[in-house]
Amino acid sequence: MVHDLLYPLSVNNTEGPKMNATTNEATLSAITNTNEAAEATTGTRLAQNSLLSELPGIVFGLITLGYVISSLVALA
Repeated sequence: MVHDLLYPLSVNNTEGPKMNATTNEATLSAITNTNEAAEATTGTRLAQNSLLSELPGIVFGLITLGYVISSLVALA
């Protein structure tokens, strides 16, 4: 019946559904020693070196952009 689907706890069943709960004692096993330094992988080193090699170009581009914008503002 639709009534049983909408209300699974009938008047005759007063216990209700059985519920289980499991609790664990809190531990600090996930915390590691912070003195240990993780070794950088090859990909990390490559990304850091690529950023450092592109940094002069980025700075030059920003200076050039600032010069062009300030020149256009001066013309207005």
